[in-house]
Amino acid sequence: MASIANSPDAVSADAHLPHGLVDGPAHCGAKAGPPMAVDSDGLVWSFARRIYGGAGVAQACLELQARHGVDMDLLLYAAWFGASGRGRLSAAEFDRLRAESAAWHADIVLALRSLRRRLKTACHPVSADAAAGLARRILDCEIEAERLALEAMGERLTANAHRPERERRADAEANVEACLSRFRVGPVDQADRTDLATILAACFC
Repeated sequence: MASIANSPDAVSADAHLPHGLVDGPAHCGAKAGPPMAVDSDGLVWSFARRIYGGAGVAQACLELQARHGVDMDLLLYAAWFGASGRGRLSAAEFDRLRAESAAWHADIVLALRSLRRRLKTACHPVSADAAAGLARRILDCEIEAERLALEAMGERLTANAHRPERERRADAEANVEACLSRFRVGPVDQADRTDLATILAACFC
């Protein structure tokens, strides 16, 4: 699945994972329903949209992607899977998800992103405004590609709304750590733990 961006300095231009679809900041103090009502409709996309608006989540995602090349769609899917009561993903499930998403990620999402970024250069005959307008339309396609990918991963199993929150928290934490381990070389450091904690906190606001 798609990554957020290729570098931390791309926050303003490319921080939109599920890119740019956040309705507004999902701060923990906001009135957003009971804890973990984030996925009551069973859709991973609505979950991703909500937590990506949480305090510090966009930057945490960018940092993990920049340091380790983490597939942020897969990471958010892993968090959703545990937080919504679906349990823990096995090593075989992670491997299957990565294999199934690899071609879509490379051939569709990254291709759209590369094309969109090329429009930011000055080596084309159209005006800057025209190029920017086309880039926005390509971004819409990129967003849709990521939505389709996330929802394809989410079309299985049902949530267990009655699973105790402490168990869902533990499952979500185990899932995101397992996901990170598939991209990171070496032990998890403090920066990684801080970024994962920021993402997990938004899951349960």
